[in-house]
Amino acid sequence: MSESSKCGAAFVRGRKLLQVALLAFAAVAGPLLERAVAADAPKRWSEGDLVKSYDELKRSGGLEAAVRTPALPKDAPQANFLEALAWYAAGMPDQPGVLTRADLDRFIDGQVQAYLGLLAGKAERGEENDYPRTRTWKVIQKMTLLANDMAKPERNGTYPYAALTRVSAADAAADVWDRDHTLRTAEEFRQRVCGASYTRPVLVKFGNTNCTQCMLFELTGSVHELASSPGIQGAVDVYKVWFGFRPDASFAGRIKDPARLDDLVKAEGISSSPTFAVYRNGRRYNCGDAFPDRSGHDENLDACLHREFGDAPVAAACTTPAAAAPAKAAGPETKEETRLKLAGDVRFRAESDWDSRQADGTERADRDRLRIRFRLGFTYTIDEHYSFGGRIRSGVSQDQQSPHTTLGDEFETKPVNIDKAYLQGSWKYGWVWGGKNAFTFWTQNELLWDEDVTPEGVAGGGNYRFGQSHWRLKPVLGYFILETAVVSDQIDEKSDLVAAQLALEASYAKVDLTFAADSYSFYDNPDTTDVALADLDYQIWHGGAKAVFKTAWKPWSIGFDYMKNTEDYPDTLINGDQKTGYVAGLNLGRLKEKKDWLVAYYYAHIEKYAIVARLGQDDWLRWGSATDTRSSNFEGHEFRFAYAIRPNFNVMLRVYLVKGIALETPTAVDLEDGKRARLDFNMSF
Repeated sequence: MSESSKCGAAFVRGRKLLQVALLAFAAVAGPLLERAVAADAPKRWSEGDLVKSYDELKRSGGLEAAVRTPALPKDAPQANFLEALAWYAAGMPDQPGVLTRADLDRFIDGQVQAYLGLLAGKAERGEENDYPRTRTWKVIQKMTLLANDMAKPERNGTYPYAALTRVSAADAAADVWDRDHTLRTAEEFRQRVCGASYTRPVLVKFGNTNCTQCMLFELTGSVHELASSPGIQGAVDVYKVWFGFRPDASFAGRIKDPARLDDLVKAEGISSSPTFAVYRNGRRYNCGDAFPDRSGHDENLDACLHREFGDAPVAAACTTPAAAAPAKAAGPETKEETRLKLAGDVRFRAESDWDSRQADGTERADRDRLRIRFRLGFTYTIDEHYSFGGRIRSGVSQDQQSPHTTLGDEFETKPVNIDKAYLQGSWKYGWVWGGKNAFTFWTQNELLWDEDVTPEGVAGGGNYRFGQSHWRLKPVLGYFILETAVVSDQIDEKSDLVAAQLALEASYAKVDLTFAADSYSFYDNPDTTDVALADLDYQIWHGGAKAVFKTAWKPWSIGFDYMKNTEDYPDTLINGDQKTGYVAGLNLGRLKEKKDWLVAYYYAHIEKYAIVARLGQDDWLRWGSATDTRSSNFEGHEFRFAYAIRPNFNVMLRVYLVKGIALETPTAVDLEDGKRARLDFNMSF
């Protein structure tokens, strides 16, 4: 080998030896460097370690410093959660603002001093204060997360917050929704959660009584907000399950001493709080942590609710009753009691009509009156698939469009009527009911069909999702027999309706969308305005679209409906070519919680035969008979203003300005018009 070759080989061997040496140095020095850095960083303390090390920390003078350096969760906190923490640290104000670091430090100082007192009571005097002590430590822990985020350069030591709605203690105690949706026993869990079908899943929030995030949920009503959001309400049942220490009087929960299903939670593998989980057909997907925003939306939960459940694990609580036994007796409630649900409402109305003319130009007398409506109903769950229900209402049976009764008008003689009586079933992809029930088809207003008209018949539908997308298809088909108040030798007492609808729904982070196309075929329908023609057929096609925008301030929505009757009428039918209708509406706000408000505007153009006039709304105008509002052949405006005094009690003012759009008779000299105002006080229970 030449000298040059020897030198080259030596160089290669030397380079390899150098690489090996560097790797060996890195292997030894790396861990040493990590330990050195870790040793230089302050230790973060768990609550259990603080209790165990209390004496040592107190002797060394490091107790308060240890309390101020709590162990932190591994996952980064959500922005909604941090904003709610800032609002809480600022004193839960009614107005939006900005939390400064000085404000946060003062809040943390107060919590630290409170915790030191509780820790001393536990360690020195053996006080049983596990709930307030651990809760206070968790507040310090979460506020430390907020402090770390505020330390980022872009934050400049501040954190903005919105004016979240704080639910008062009195309102929280009277929260009917929370009482009905907080599970108390393992048996109740199996009934309401394990039996959830594919088409109507259940979302469960597992919460520890000392959980700071759960406390904020309770203060703001976030879980109820989530359950009432457009993408959840009516499609997903939402329940709460509590576990952990027994709380004291300072507990922020709506139910001050909720049943704690510790064994069930353990069987379900829940180890952190809050944890959300979705159940379908006894199977469970854990969704993990979440913090719904002010519109009840959370991207993590949305994604979890749209997952396929074919490969989801079977929930332990749904298969092993013994493992899911309650941690303590939950009271005398029985299985039968949980199956029966009662609901009702009462409305007091002050109404005024003025400047109203008939079609021939004759003025109607102005009218002021007071009215009342009450309804009481029930549903009874037979098993996971079948249930039945019913409802009674005030008012005369001949008046389908209004169950209101005029006060002072022989009120004691007014009867009570059966409004609903039905049997229904639901399965993985569909549902069916028979009897007398509410109108089954999606509508966004009452211009086509008054919600008080409850048809008799059968109906069925489906609920199908397109793969993993946000879109769902909801077909509905029904056959109904319709009552009429018109009874004579010339006109049948009943008519038939065959109806079908295809609705398409989607829920995204910032918007919920609904599109619907439907067909309504009325046969032998009494025409109350033209007795000579006796019965009329209608073939009404309807299309509707609605978008709900879930903004941070207030949700708002816009919608449009188009109606067209394609039935071919004879030339002898006066105004028989008037068969088109459309409605546009804009809403801002909502009526869910105390102090919520809503404003809305609608424009309607409904020609004479665009709808079946005796089945449409009875709010806009004063036309027709005492038992059949003739709710077509008009155009006009509705202005709506509403305010929630309590979640189940609101006041609503509606003002209508309308006029006729077609002549009623060839000799008519003017068109009908009129003005109306209605002030409603609505209470549900």
